[in-house]
Amino acid sequence: MWVKRLKLYQFRNYKDINVEFSKGVNIIIGENGVGKTSIVEAIGLLPLSKSLRTNDDKEMINLGTT
Repeated sequence: MWVKRLKLYQFRNYKDINVEFSKGVNIIIGENGVGKTSIVEAIGLLPLSKSLRTNDDKEMINLGTT
């Protein structure tokens, strides 16, 4: 599977983000707590239809923002 683009809205700590990937290996870097694992989790949701981190879908929804 090749993910070209990923749009997250109200997912984990992201209010609204667009991420574009290139073919081959992509490296996600950043400080602790900025959401690197959330991006990987969102990609994992695509083929599995479930989270790699939780069984409760409500935990993935960012309810703290409008």
